[in-house]
Amino acid sequence: NFKNEGFYSINANNLEAFRGYHNILLFDNFTGEIINMKENPSYVFYAEAGLVERFTIIFSNEVTADNSTVTASTPELNSNLEVVQMGKLIDVKSAGISSENVRFSLFNLLGQETHVFESNTLVDGSNLLAVPSNIEGVQILVIMYDGQRITKKLVF
Repeated sequence: NFKNEGFYSINANNLEAFRGYHNILLFDNFTGEIINMKENPSYVFYAEAGLVERFTIIFSNEVTADNSTVTASTPELNSNLEVVQMGKLIDVKSAGISSENVRFSLFNLLGQETHVFESNTLVDGSNLLAVPSNIEGVQILVIMYDGQRITKKLVF
């Protein structure tokens, strides 16, 4: 919520507390800009007064094939469903999709199911899934709803 129109800044301090993550990304939902806060810990932006869901922060360990960190990616699965990983918490954001018959599960790269989440509903908005502490490495999140199967690679 911005009380006044003007320039604002976001400064990331004490990032060593998050050294377990390759990426700390700040996504500006208004401009579409993605800022790697580990590489550039200060971000200046202009905002008009009013309530706005302007930013999303993403903590990630995703890396590319050449082992460099991901610095710009939008985690959209399709236009109505988005998965954002925040450490051991997964936020499945739904825009206009809701279902009472959903299955959220994780699989390792061998195809073995490593966890089934208790939630069986998908609501319009935010759907939070807590990943157990024993789940590590590369996992595939599988979302099954209304005959559709959506997958997203995650790294814990």
